Amino acid sequence: MEGWSSGRSAVSCSDSTKIKAQNAEGRNYSEAKLKALLTEIENKVNAYLKELDEADAQEEASRADSERGLSVEELKHKIAQLKERKMELKSLAQDLEKSGATQVSLTDPDSRAMSMGRGSTVGYNVQTAVDAKHSLIVDTQVTNMTSDLGALGIMAIKTQEALEAKNLSVVADKGYYNGKEVLACDTIGVTAYVAKPLTSANTARGLYGKESFKYDARQNCYICPAGQKLTYRFATNEKGRAIYYYRARGCKSCPLKAKCTRNKENRTITRLAAEEVQEQMAERVARNPQIMRRRKAIIEHCFGTIKRSLGYDYFLCRGLRNVTTEINLTVLAYNLKRACNLVGVKNLVAAVS
Repeated sequence: MEGWSSGRSAVSCSDSTKIKAQNAEGRNYSEAKLKALLTEIENKVNAYLKELDEADAQEEASRADSERGLSVEELKHKIAQLKERKMELKSLAQDLEKSGATQVSLTDPDSRAMSMGRGSTVGYNVQTAVDAKHSLIVDTQVTNMTSDLGALGIMAIKTQEALEAKNLSVVADKGYYNGKEVLACDTIGVTAYVAKPLTSANTARGLYGKESFKYDARQNCYICPAGQKLTYRFATNEKGRAIYYYRARGCKSCPLKAKCTRNKENRTITRLAAEEVQEQMAERVARNPQIMRRRKAIIEHCFGTIKRSLGYDYFLCRGLRNVTTEINLTVLAYNLKRACNLVGVKNLVAAVS
């Protein structure tokens, strides 16, 4: 990629950061968490009931429990509390099932539990697009989606509009890799640079992944590491996506079979419609290894300034609409600070006067 900005061409870097919401982790529940808590309560109730039965059998109602130091009345009180808590959790579980959501937060209903590399937090996922030339934040979008898989296209559209760039290149990390999103960028004329993560089950097992097979567009076939062809066989439509299947012949006698597949029959490769767009992007990324290194320096500068210099690492408001306004004000403060560093305070005041 030649240059980072020239004329009506521009480059932006997209990434996200998780910001803590006004919702404690203890007031966020997933289906698995609710199930575990209900099981824990059930076990405690059973244990207390067993102690009561033993006390009744020995007719020692006034005796303090030798192990827990609890009287019968105290045990009954604890059992009542646990049963009340059980009803609350069951109600939450039913509401969660009806809504079809994967989790629920009680203080800030729009917030979600999200992983943060080390540990997790209940908060929001803030998508950010940054102009690579000046490190100014072009656009932000607050979401409660726990991953970045569906964000590349919408951020590209917003950046294209904001920069009014005829030729826009967007750089993002592997977390944004999604075939539909890459195709969406290509459709609107945005050149995407996103490295493809190796998620193949075969690669994880030490076998040849799809990346080891070369697609021949002229013959519409794949060439395997042994030099044999995997020819087109049939197509299916899954979840609105056309998927094409390519299969080899004679794999049983191939000396590389043990390194290729555990299938008793022949190796099969699938291909999506318009997958050539992803292949072209892979070639761009391979030709420009410096892109991802530069991307990290540009985007992390913004997050570092906002969270460390400005001290903004949690939301004060609640609700998606309110925290969106809050982050927009924070971004404005960052951009003003950045503009002052770029052109100076006097020139900035003169420009806006």
